[in-house]
Amino acid sequence: MKTLLLTVLWPLITEVAQALIKKLPWAALLERLLTRIAVWALYKIAGKPTNDLSGETVDDFAAALQGKKLPAAQVKPPTE
Repeated sequence: MKTLLLTVLWPLITEVAQALIKKLPWAALLERLLTRIAVWALYKIAGKPTNDLSGETVDDFAAALQGKKLPAAQVKPPTE
């Protein structure tokens, strides 16, 4: 749960503050949040021994998202 707060919610809070100051579009904030949640969840799934998803596959997925100009895909793998 701690990694969820650090990797997903804290960047969201800082971006909401930036949106209020810099007038960033809320759609962009929502897209970033959903991207972070998707990448974080994939890393969590890859860490479970009950599936075939590898961390390298998630890294490739995150790199593909970053290639589509989604910097929010730079989520670190959970350490739990």
